[in-house]
This record gives sequence, structure tokens and C-alpha cells, in this order.
Amino acid sequence: MISKQSYRKWIRDRNERLFQNNIDDKHSGKKWRTTQLSIINAFIEEYNASGFYPEFFITRNYWYKQSNRDNVVKHNKRLTNVINDFIKPTNSKPVFIDHFMEKHKDKQKTKDDDNAKIVLVKNTISGNYEDDVEYEVEEGSYHIHTIITGFDDDKIFYPNSKIQSAIEMVYGMDNPPLSLCKTDEGLIKIKKDLLNYEIRNRCDFLGNSKDSLVITPANEKAGFKGFQGWKGLVAYCLDDVYNVDTLLDVYDDTNSSIFPK
Repeated sequence: MISKQSYRKWIRDRNERLFQNNIDDKHSGKKWRTTQLSIINAFIEEYNASGFYPEFFITRNYWYKQSNRDNVVKHNKRLTNVINDFIKPTNSKPVFIDHFMEKHKDKQKTKDDDNAKIVLVKNTISGNYEDDVEYEVEEGSYHIHTIITGFDDDKIFYPNSKIQSAIEMVYGMDNPPLSLCKTDEGLIKIKKDLLNYEIRNRCDFLGNSKDSLVITPANEKAGFKGFQGWKGLVAYCLDDVYNVDTLLDVYDDTNSSIFPK
């Protein structure tokens, strides 16, 4: 794991300018918000320095309760390996993959929760015994956001064996529909479809539901808290990060690419 000192130096080095639009932010001027903007800006600057920008935003939702960070990191590694194996062997440019792990807050169980331990408690006013739930905290579960940069259009027109196999499985023919191949939007949809098939086919920790894996192309018209396009995706992934300690929890530097190692 990367040290706090390394992160702090990187954030300082990358903060010559901010990319947030001029918007009315009620938290403007607060120390945690200033630190958060500095962290967001560091990631944005690193992508700018690389010359390659996020093209797809992948969200994974577990169909079961997953509270073990080590397991999530293992799954991130598998996803990274699958994407690299699918795209990189003959890709003319590097593919950056970055994982951000969002953990839901812990909560106290209630009588309506599954597996809640019900106990009899004496009501001190009426003197009667009533059902209550034993005090127990349910640990929050993870869901994961992954950002990946784009890959060559030539991978669609001159596919390797894995991409060719995916094309045949997704579209039922040797080539994607010609109507999709004629436009930039169509090519992005083809890439999204193929990534969706390959990841689902080779990552057995995913569920079968539509929500277990959601792939969204970057959209220059969309934004998040003053950041537009792919920069908004970065800001969204770092929305719960407000200092280096929370960055260490959220960012999987072991299986991610953009942080300079």
C-alpha cells in the first residue's frame, strides 16, 4: 500500500490548478472540502499528464453482503486482469484502470432485519415482557466504481481472438452491426457491450442481475459537483474522500494504474 507521505507529496505536486467550474458550493472554504478538491484535482491532473482519459465508468454491486475489503481487492485484481487480457495484448496505447471502493455505513439491526436476534425485555413501566432486538451492528457492504480509459477502434475492426469470440456471442455474427460501426456513439456502444459480456463471463463473483454490473460511457454533457465529463466521473468516485486517510480506504492502489508508482 502506498504511504500517506507519498500521497501527500503527489497531491501537492499535482495541484497547480483546479478544474472545478465556478459554482455555488455551500461547503466552499471548509478545510475538508479544500482537501477533497485537491485530491480530485490530483487524479485529474494525472490523467491529463498521461494523455489518456477515462472513457467508461463501471459499477459493481454485490448480490450478497460483502464487507471484507480484502475480498473486494481480490475481485478488483481479477477484473483488472480480465480487462487487460481482453484489450491490451495488441492495443497501441496503455489502458488505465482505477478502482474506488465505496462502503455503506454500518447500521444497527432492527426486529425486521433477517437474522436479527430477538430477546425478551421487561418494560419498566408496564412490567410486561416485550420482544426487542439484541443490540447488534450490521457492518456496511461494499460496492465498487471502476474507471477505465478507452481502447482502439481498430480492436473492433481487427479483433484479437477473445474480442472476436465476444462479438460472435453478443451479436450472433462475425462482425458488429454495420449501423453501429459508422458512428462514434455506435463504436462506444460496441465496446460497452463487449466489455459487459467479457466481464460477466469471466468474473464469477458477479451476480446475474442487470444491476450487478453497470457500464456507463463518459458523457461530456454530464457533470458532478462542478466537474464536467470524465472529470465528473473522477469527482463522483472521490465523493466520500475528504483526506488522505479516507483515500487510503477508498482507492485500491494495488490494482489501479494512474497513481505513479
